[in-house]
Parts: sequence; structure tokens; C-alpha cells
Amino acid sequence: MRFLKWFGIFLLVLIIIYFLGPQPATPKYNNELPNIPSDAIKLEKYIANNESKHQLKPDNEARILWYNDSVKQKTEYANDAWMLLDHHIRYKKQVYLNDTITVRTYPMSPEGAKQPRKVEFYCNDELVVDSSTLWILFDPETKKIKRLGSDWLEKFF
Repeated sequence: MRFLKWFGIFLLVLIIIYFLGPQPATPKYNNELPNIPSDAIKLEKYIANNESKHQLKPDNEARILWYNDSVKQKTEYANDAWMLLDHHIRYKKQVYLNDTITVRTYPMSPEGAKQPRKVEFYCNDELVVDSSTLWILFDPETKKIKRLGSDWLEKFF
């Protein structure tokens, strides 16, 4: 009985200390979106400049990896938008903290107005996550879906 009394007092003191402890400052939120440059070269510099402000681990910074880095220009689809229609993901194996993950993503052949895409995650050259997505391209101004030609990918590769 005496033990329960002292335990109850100890618990009460801990609760009081918790509620009288330090209070975090109220966060200040900003609804403004950043002004991102649309030019490819300026965008790369913008990202590099923003990433240099932080102490990041090597190879952990944001960067653009161009598939064809000799063609850094807008395409005829630059003003269009992609919308995700369907997403299937299959986890094949557990990964752990400090594992090196490689992500490979590539488009498949178009299916009319739909554009399938594969996303694969590898750990030590072993497939750990397999994902397939289905996208549609649309014009944000007219809000109409755009049909892609079967050769539309060949313009970029």
C-alpha cells in the first residue's frame, strides 16, 4: 500500500513537470509558392543554389538528371499536364536504414490516350519494389485529354 502511495505521488509529479515544461513556438506558415525558373539552365542553378544552403550527405541533394543532356529545351508538351490514372505497387523485399536504393523508371508503349510507366526499386541489384502506373496527358486550359501518337517517345530518345 505504501509503495502505491509513493508511486502515485511520483507519477503525479511527473505529470505536473510535463505540463509545466517548455512549450514549442507556434509555427508560422506561408502560403506563397516559390518562384521557380522555367528555363532549364536557370532551373539547374536554382536547385544547386538552394541545395548548397543545407548540410547534406553526399549524393543526397536534389538534382536534375537529363536523359539527353544536349537537348535542354521545352517540348511541344511543356504546357500540358500529366494526371495519374492508376497505380499498382508490389513490395517484394524489405529494405533497411542505410541501404542504397536505385530507382529505375521508364515509359512503356502508349495505349491510346494512356501512357504506362514502370518504376522499379533495386537494393544491391535485387528488385525490391515493382510498380506500374498509368498516366493521361491533358491540356489544363481546355481540360481535354490529349491522345499521344505511338511514336511520341521517339522524339526524345
